[in-house]
This record gives sequence, C-alpha cells and structure tokens, in this order.
Amino acid sequence: MYIPFKKALENWIEKSGYHLRRQTPQDEIRSFLRELHPRESGHSLIRMGGNNDGGYLIPDDLSGINACFSPGIDETSAFELDCAKHGMRLFLADASVSQVGPELSDTHYSFIKKFIGVSSDEIHLTLDEWVDSTPEAEGELLLQMDIEGSEYEALLNCTPKLLNRFRIVCLELHHIGEWRNPRYFQFVKKALDRLTTTHDCVHSHPNNSASIIRLGEMILPNVMELTFLRKDRMKSTKLVTTFPHPLDADCVPNLPHVPLPTCWYGRVDD
Repeated sequence: MYIPFKKALENWIEKSGYHLRRQTPQDEIRSFLRELHPRESGHSLIRMGGNNDGGYLIPDDLSGINACFSPGIDETSAFELDCAKHGMRLFLADASVSQVGPELSDTHYSFIKKFIGVSSDEIHLTLDEWVDSTPEAEGELLLQMDIEGSEYEALLNCTPKLLNRFRIVCLELHHIGEWRNPRYFQFVKKALDRLTTTHDCVHSHPNNSASIIRLGEMILPNVMELTFLRKDRMKSTKLVTTFPHPLDADCVPNLPHVPLPTCWYGRVDD
C-alpha cells in the first residue's frame, strides 16, 4: 500500500478544511465520467489474475506485448503470472513489501523495492526512470497499476512517449470521494486526461471493498478498476451499455455486491 500519499492527502484535506468549502460542480464530474465511458474495442475481454481482487478484465490483444510493468504488489501475483504465461517479462515495484506473491516462485521476474510516483530518491522512482532502467523491456508494454492514489501523480509525470508504449493499462483509481474537492478534482482530471488522449476505456468495475459516496444524483464508488486500450488498437468505439460483463466478479466475495452506477456509463442515477 502507498500509505505515504494517502496520509498526506488526508492531512491536507483536514488541515485545509477544503471539505467544508465549495464542492466540485456535479456537471463537471459528470462530463469527466463521460470520457471514462467504456467502449467496445472489437476485442473480446478476458479475465486475468484470478476470480476476485487482483483480477482484471482486459482486451484479448496481447500478442506482441513484451513486458508487464506492475507497480503496487498485493499478497498474490496471479495477474502477473498470467502475463508471464502470455510470454511477457515481469517488472514489479513496491517499497511497502519485501517479496512478491508465491505464484511467481518458479517464474523469472524483476522486483525493486521502490514506490512509483513523481519523484526519484532512495525509495521513489518515476515510471519513465523505471522503464528506462530496463533496456530488456523493448517494444509494446502492459501497465497494471494499483498504488493507492499515487496513480494520478505517476500518470501526470509520465512522458507521452512512454504512455504510447503501453498498449494496455489496467488502473485502479482511489480516493474518488475526494473528487468533491475542486482542487483535487482538477489534479485527477489532468492526470486522466493525459491517459484518455491516447487510450480509450474498455472496461469499468467498482471495487466492492470500498465505501460508496453519493454526490447529488451521482454515486461514486471510492475505488474503481478501469482498463484502457491504446486508440490505434481499437477496432470499434461503440459505447458499452450492458453491465456487468459476464466475467466480472466482486473483489471481496463476502461483501455486498456493488453494481456499476449508471453515471459511469453515460446516464444519471435515478
């Protein structure tokens, strides 16, 4: 878990009192969510990484992807193992853990004990510096990023050249409830606007382990899992209107199911 960023965010909100001031207009958030409306890529979605938390639906367009970069390590590494089975080299990073999941015990991988974000020091590294330090990871890449809120700063700091090398991006979005704060929302929007310039969202799924925030007519799960495909790989851009996908599964089986709120795919909740 990327605790330092989470604590810094909570401290900033508490000290600034920004949660007590004006909120982001609902129309701005609703307009932003339209940019994240999943589209039919023309590739079937497959599930990688197991049936529950840590599993993602991604387009079946893996041929030619040479490496998976996975910042943020969980107790299991089932997703990374599936990437290895598709012939990808594995590069993992997280300063909060000492080792990766047991699934990779018989698999060759590279692991660095660092956080991925916006700076470079003893325990931090940017995405560009990380990829540049691995010359063996050439060509097309896959990014699977679950770094507890630091995803926004990592994307903001990522160069367009590197973003274009990631054919597929699996991204867990955190602290969505804080989009109510205008300054934080603009920070988030700038980060995701950089990604949606080059990639289209092809799947969206709420993490049912997180809280649910109601903002006027909108329902905002505090954590969302989104999959993006680079625009040049899209065979279709028709909007997806049926959720959940047959391969979707709750992240935590013993917690209540959270359906995808309709505001996340182009309509406003009743």
